[in-house]
Amino acid sequence: MNLLLEVSRLLRHGVVPEGGFIAASTRDSAKDTAAEKTRGRRATDNDEASHRAAATAPWAEWLRPQEIVLDVDVRDRNGALHMAAAYIGRAHVLDPGAIFRALMRREQVGSTALGQGVAIPHARIPGLARPLTLFMRTRYAIAFDAPDDKPVSNILAIMVPADGATDDYLQLLAMVASAFSDRAFRASLSAATTAAQVDEVFAGWRRPA
Repeated sequence: MNLLLEVSRLLRHGVVPEGGFIAASTRDSAKDTAAEKTRGRRATDNDEASHRAAATAPWAEWLRPQEIVLDVDVRDRNGALHMAAAYIGRAHVLDPGAIFRALMRREQVGSTALGQGVAIPHARIPGLARPLTLFMRTRYAIAFDAPDDKPVSNILAIMVPADGATDDYLQLLAMVASAFSDRAFRASLSAATTAAQVDEVFAGWRRPA
């Protein structure tokens, strides 16, 4: 199961705004060809700049969960989303009902399960100044309509500001997918038995260059 492909599916269903991608027309092809050489000359400089930007970007810090709850006793996806909304609402003085409804609306578009026992329910929430994440491990693996049909026990709920930049949202989701695609990361996360250990796993992960 390729988790990066699965996050691409998620991005196509509810993150990228309608009209966010525009296909190039035939008359643009000549311009694209002419520009290719210029892009090639600049590639090395751009890559170096991108790596510097990634090192200082906030996405890695946003990936690190602000809340971590383990051994949560829920029996289905609905219960898991209720519990995630309750924890986030209580910790950040937000309406848990509004959070739950936003998460459910996103699930109705299509499951946010990535496969390999992982789901990343996410939604835009009014009243946030920055993205928030909550990691929740359920006591029992639960059905989440995953693409590989495997039940889910690792859930990373992602809340982003309602008026936040779409690119930040995309970058955060891409980083989450990259982390959970890493077998070593998943193994370390599975081996973590306390909230402090889970936090260390997220804090220690570095996105491949």
